[in-house]
Amino acid sequence: MAGAIASLLPLLTAGFLFLYTFYRTRFIVATAEGQKLFFMSAAAGLLLGLFAFPAYRMTISEPIRSVYALYYPEETGPLALALLLSLALSGGLNFLYFLNFRRKYRHSEISTWERVYRSLSSQYGTPLQRLLVNAISEQRLVMVTLSSRKVYCGRVLSLPPAFKLDDQYIEIIPKFSCARDKDKLTMLERLDYPIFEYWQACRWRDELRTSVAKAEKSKAAPEQREAQVAKLQRFEAQIQQFEAQGADDYLRSFNISEWTKVIPIKLIESASIYDERANQQWFSQTPEQEPEDPKPEVPDAAGSTSAPKAQ
Repeated sequence: MAGAIASLLPLLTAGFLFLYTFYRTRFIVATAEGQKLFFMSAAAGLLLGLFAFPAYRMTISEPIRSVYALYYPEETGPLALALLLSLALSGGLNFLYFLNFRRKYRHSEISTWERVYRSLSSQYGTPLQRLLVNAISEQRLVMVTLSSRKVYCGRVLSLPPAFKLDDQYIEIIPKFSCARDKDKLTMLERLDYPIFEYWQACRWRDELRTSVAKAEKSKAAPEQREAQVAKLQRFEAQIQQFEAQGADDYLRSFNISEWTKVIPIKLIESASIYDERANQQWFSQTPEQEPEDPKPEVPDAAGSTSAPKAQ
């Protein structure tokens, strides 16, 4: 009995290695509970064992197996092969993902795991997970309201692989923060973070430098190169202006992670995409433009109704 259990442990380990290494199943593993994960690993390990045991006898000659059996138990050979097979199979499937995404996104610097994670999150993730993943993919601002009525608006820097655990966090680079009134829930005076604009300008400058270099190598249209160079010069001038306003050289060597806000997911009450132009246009309060109340209609002698005439 003890020997059988000892033989199953390597298969269980092989199953877990495959599930955790293969990008698609890694997403499922991150959201699985302990008991479910155990049975998933056991099932994957048994399937790997079904291939490993006959493969061991077919690929390893009898003399080598006989010599191996003099020093180690004979069943450890197929079990070791199952462990190697789990890594080789998951690595091969991940490589197919890599080739597929490389063909679709030739100039993207996003890792294959990040692409798979975003794709699976958009299909199977929670509403909050889908919103934050889309915000990262489209480089949109996100505004989150916490249970403490504190509000943060900024770019999402990183996400956990799963959103079903109470001890997980998200990281945000804030553009501004504020608080909501406890009674009216209206936003109070906001606190802006100028470092956000500097960090964002540096990111866009680096991306444009790469785009300009690629455009020059590929001999793109002159109009396209000129437009990119003009944008690059504009961001470089903006960065120089930021650095000139600084009292010291802090901006030249600052670390954006020092400004990161780590927010527990369990404290997030609401989240939404934030578009500053839309909020100014559609959500600003303009009492002077509010429509007047309709004037009451007064019945005339014939019984019909009409608006009262001006005196």
